[in-house]
Amino acid sequence: MKFFPLALLLLLGACGVGGDTSTPQGQCRAMEAQDPDVQALQLSLVGAQPSAVYAAQGQMRALRQQAYMKCLRGRGLAPAGGGVQPLKS
Repeated sequence: MKFFPLALLLLLGACGVGGDTSTPQGQCRAMEAQDPDVQALQLSLVGAQPSAVYAAQGQMRALRQQAYMKCLRGRGLAPAGGGVQPLKS
């Protein structure tokens, strides 16, 4: 049980591996894991209790989505701002 949070993080990290990176959207999906905020949250959860890892899943999804949108905006593929915001879970 001690290594469950680390295993969970590795499993979640593997979800993005092997995606289609031939499109700009695919490249941004691959790059979202490189975002400093995403990496900081992942590092803070290493060795954490499973309940803390579970509680941080929503925050991780939001950070990954923000990183993805930031990448798309940087490539000129998404509007600069405004529009409908994603639902908070």
